[in-house]
Amino acid sequence: MIREVQRNSVYRHYKGKFYYILEICYHTETYETLVVYHALNSEGDTYARPLEIFISVVEEGVNNPTGQQYKFELFEDEE
Repeated sequence: MIREVQRNSVYRHYKGKFYYILEICYHTETYETLVVYHALNSEGDTYARPLEIFISVVEEGVNNPTGQQYKFELFEDEE
């Protein structure tokens, strides 16, 4: 089952930083699906990452302060 990524939503990386999903797009030569996302921190950088990596499971044994199962998870404010 492939997890769906929602545009115009906030996702939390397993290390704790937050990112806004701008777009889902395709590499012009390989047609690989990419996620374009913007950091919600002071640097405010914009990145593109292959979808398969974006939705992948956090590897065992790495520092995972959020305890998330996946590298990026949809953040839903509980307030």
